[in-house]
Amino acid sequence: MVRKAATPAELVANLHRRASELESKIGKGLVAQAMKLHPWAIAELVSKLEGLELITVNETGGKIVKIPEKITSAPLSFQAQAVADRRSPMKQQKALTNGDDAASDIPECDQIPSKYWSLDQLSPSLMSTKLLSSLEPAALSTHNLKLINVKGKTLWNRQQHMRLFEFLTGMTPDSGLAGMMRSWPHLQQLAIARNEARGRRGRDITLPCDFEQPSLGLYRIIPQDGAIEVHYRFTTAVKAFAVDECPPFTTPDDLHIDQSWSELRASLASKEDVLNLKSVLLLPHFPQQSLLAIKDDTCDTGRGSANEKSEPKGKDDPPTTPKKAGEKRPRGKQAGAAFIQKLAKKAKHSA
Repeated sequence: MVRKAATPAELVANLHRRASELESKIGKGLVAQAMKLHPWAIAELVSKLEGLELITVNETGGKIVKIPEKITSAPLSFQAQAVADRRSPMKQQKALTNGDDAASDIPECDQIPSKYWSLDQLSPSLMSTKLLSSLEPAALSTHNLKLINVKGKTLWNRQQHMRLFEFLTGMTPDSGLAGMMRSWPHLQQLAIARNEARGRRGRDITLPCDFEQPSLGLYRIIPQDGAIEVHYRFTTAVKAFAVDECPPFTTPDDLHIDQSWSELRASLASKEDVLNLKSVLLLPHFPQQSLLAIKDDTCDTGRGSANEKSEPKGKDDPPTTPKKAGEKRPRGKQAGAAFIQKLAKKAKHSA
């Protein structure tokens, strides 16, 4: 990572700080030497400090150090200031969650370490052992997940683990870890539920996986005469874009799916549009993604349990057929196709 160059004002402030630290260090040494060479001056020094209200001498002779409000600390170095800036949001978040009854009831052995407050901060080892391996124990075993790691590239390894986790569960990197989300068992159950709702996309995945390849990701592009079709890989959903609706391109090979592992951010992009100013967000064009978002909200908040009564249907709602005995619930691609058919029937009925 390229280090940001300091501005002239920052360089001047840093030099003043170093000069102040050196002057303070020299002064401490002079005071220590003076007390060793002239012990009689100690009483004068104590009296002077007491007059400045820096110390008070009680009846038994004990000294109590006071820190006046007018005294401020010296400016921090660039490195120390950067560390303080990183720690301050963590301390604020921890202060907010200290009063959370749900977080306080989590056993200490199940708590996520306090230095992690979002999913993208989790280390690759924690992401693989605690989360990914629980989603697909066979395909995503801890041994197989080691194939993703590249020695000496911690940031890259964390990024690849997070992309795979978002591809399977739809949880974004900035998802906060607060309240009950600070419990490993709760986070694992939530991730497993979201993975199953998406048809277990990683059941047959091969590691290491590169989502930049056209064969992976949520969507694939198939050029047609006068249109560009985007197919959702896990259902039969297809969206045809006219040429003028697509980003500017010369040949269909210039088009690709940007952030193809993300349900919320995947978009149809072009190599000619370097800044992705004219990319097309795909989420609004695929209704099953909106349905997953609704189910995720229900799962995250704990609503929609089996014991709750369903709302009465209106006169305009299409009738539902009862489930037959022994009938299996559709999963994966079958569930997506069934949902698309249900939407079509509902639209036909309302029309």
